[in-house]
Amino acid sequence: MWIEGVSNDYIESVKYTPNIDTEILEITVKSSAKSCKLRFFNKEIEIPTNEIYQLKIPAPKLWSVDNPYLYGIEFMTEHDCVKSYFAMRKFSVMKDENNIPRLALNNKPLFMKGLLDQGYWD
Repeated sequence: MWIEGVSNDYIESVKYTPNIDTEILEITVKSSAKSCKLRFFNKEIEIPTNEIYQLKIPAPKLWSVDNPYLYGIEFMTEHDCVKSYFAMRKFSVMKDENNIPRLALNNKPLFMKGLLDQGYWD
C-alpha cells in the first residue's frame, strides 16, 4: 500500500483526444482547481479544468510506426505539476480498391501481419 499527500488543487487525470483531420487536440484536465496552466512549445496558456479544451496544432507531426513522434506537454496548478506527452494519430477502418475493410493509420491503409494467427506458417 502507498499513501501520498497531495495538495488541494492536485491534477487527478488528463485525457487526450487527437483529431488529425481538424488538427485539433481535445484535452480534459480533471482537477479540483478551476483552471490550470498548459505549457506547450514554450507557450503558457490558462485553460479551464473539468471540461474539454481544444488546442489547435497546425500541420501536426503524425505518429506512425516509422516515425513515432510524441509531443511533450505540461500542466500546472498553483501546487501541482504534471509532465506528459501525446501523439497525433488516427486509427480507422477504410475500404480498399476491392471494397474490403482494412485497418488504416492516419487515413492510409496499414498492412497487418498477424504473427499470432494460427494460420501463419513459416
